[in-house]
Amino acid sequence: MLEFSADSFFELAGVLAGLLSQDPPEKVKIKKLYSHIEQTYISAMRGAILDKHPQWCVQGHQRAAEIYLYQNWPHGETGRNLVSKLNMLVDQMKSDFLPSEGEQLSVASIESILSHLDQQDRYSEKVLKNGNLMILSAGCSHRQFDALSRPRIYQDDSFCCDIYLLHRKGDKNSSLESILLHELGHVLNLSLTGDISAVPEDFFTFGELFFPGLGATYREQAPEFFAHCFSMGITSRPEFQQYDAFPAIKPEHKRLFDTYMKSKIASLP
Repeated sequence: MLEFSADSFFELAGVLAGLLSQDPPEKVKIKKLYSHIEQTYISAMRGAILDKHPQWCVQGHQRAAEIYLYQNWPHGETGRNLVSKLNMLVDQMKSDFLPSEGEQLSVASIESILSHLDQQDRYSEKVLKNGNLMILSAGCSHRQFDALSRPRIYQDDSFCCDIYLLHRKGDKNSSLESILLHELGHVLNLSLTGDISAVPEDFFTFGELFFPGLGATYREQAPEFFAHCFSMGITSRPEFQQYDAFPAIKPEHKRLFDTYMKSKIASLP
């Protein structure tokens, strides 16, 4: 029977390090571990289909840790090379993640926000299309970030994106909901441009009205402005106003952000 128990990305690093520290690491246990996390991933995707939102999946606790490992597994590697790369992954996790600190958005809240976007904006249908979005509640903190997006773009222009939501460590003024919406803004940007570091060209014209210098001085920061505008637009809606992280921005401007983002979603095939 496989012994595997990690409720967070931070705990996962220790569990995996213990398995790899055996001399030599037991090939059978590593093979069983991979089979286990693969089945966890398949089960999660099947559950999303049964829940009628096949484009996105939200997981927390041990299942999130297992899927994180599956998504970062050195696929195709075997033997010493596999062990070496898994040890590199352990080192990276130990460097990046910290024990739980502060609050974290619940899985139920994440699912509620995504369901709202699907009902009001057809977010999954238009933005994700044939791609998949995996949102993992990490159960721990990160040394630098409150959330991370990791996109993968394929040759047919389809994409998958993982969002890691972490226990809040930085700006306490940003609501957890606004942080998630910010990351979903990056996913919209990716769908529109095929490049998470680029923005639609008309965003420079639109954004210049509210953020003078966006097209010149702050051009490299445009993807962050885009994600902020998406978050502010959604939190201008009555049911989300309590999560607004930018009270200094005029409400009428936020409603314009929402209108712009709705138009960009609608423009997608």
